[in-house]
Amino acid sequence: MLGVEDKEKYEVEIEKLYEKLIDSNDIEVSDSAKTMLISKYTQRNKFEKAQSLINVLSSINEHKNEYQAELDFNQGKVDEACRLIEIQINRTLMWLFVNLSNILKYSLENSDEKTAEYYKNLIVKTVNLYDMPDHMAYMTEAEFYADHKDEERTLESIRKVIQSLPKMRKTYDSVLCKHIYKDFHMDDKKKKHFSNMIKQLKKTIVNALKDDEKFFFINDNEEFKKLVKEYEV
Repeated sequence: MLGVEDKEKYEVEIEKLYEKLIDSNDIEVSDSAKTMLISKYTQRNKFEKAQSLINVLSSINEHKNEYQAELDFNQGKVDEACRLIEIQINRTLMWLFVNLSNILKYSLENSDEKTAEYYKNLIVKTVNLYDMPDHMAYMTEAEFYADHKDEERTLESIRKVIQSLPKMRKTYDSVLCKHIYKDFHMDDKKKKHFSNMIKQLKKTIVNALKDDEKFFFINDNEEFKKLVKEYEV
């Protein structure tokens, strides 16, 4: 059985090995060594050393924010740690939305009706559960119903997309973004910018739908024609 001195000796040797591996030409090996040392340095309150390694982690390291948050938390910077984790959560949610949407698209292409409807409903639930912008759910429904050539439901979903865009501000009030927007204040300048952004977004969406082959079947619909005329670039 190893004594305390022997254990400490081996830990020092292992740490020296990690320090050598930092300079490896293999990015994965180098990042792995850095993350091990970041953890050790943070535990020992060697915050400057830990920070120096976080700063040089490769840009492809998806856990960089997590290491930085842990380091900030251990230094008493709780708000900053929470902000970084919230950023990571929102990136993960966007990744989840994109991939759920892709499976929905593939299922529709494969005429797998049961799976497609499951994913359509799952996306809507995900958007609502995690305070994501409502138009993401309505756009998903519009594409689903367009695939089924359901003119009434497609138009209803498009109408909801347009109506929901001004409510995108709800994201700022979400608990999942509490620290991201902690010091955010919607002054007159920001309100004007937000209003202009929404107008442009409406134009972009309507014109994209008009040119999307999937939605050609509603091009002669009077309500859709009015939308196109109103927001045509």
